[in-house]
Amino acid sequence: MFKLNLKDIKISDDIDWELLGNKTQGYSGADIANVCREAAMLPMRKRLKEQVDLTDIAKMQSEFDKPIEMSDLNVALKSITRTVVSQYLDKYETWMKQFGAT
Repeated sequence: MFKLNLKDIKISDDIDWELLGNKTQGYSGADIANVCREAAMLPMRKRLKEQVDLTDIAKMQSEFDKPIEMSDLNVALKSITRTVVSQYLDKYETWMKQFGAT
């Protein structure tokens, strides 16, 4: 899911996909998309927290066009939590066993 959501974005070689998978156990696809979106926006948000003349924003594109790093994803994971609680997953699994296709 991470690779799919980050396919059009530069990513650093330091991404630990297995660790991300472990950290996001129970996250929905939408949750993971939100994590990726948040991580992609971090460089711009950091820069815009500083006082910036918005007329120069086009000149700053190179500052925003940096690969996403593992640290960006870790920061995003702190603010984006999973929306599906285990209780509902258990109910879904029970329903699938009873009524779902095999």
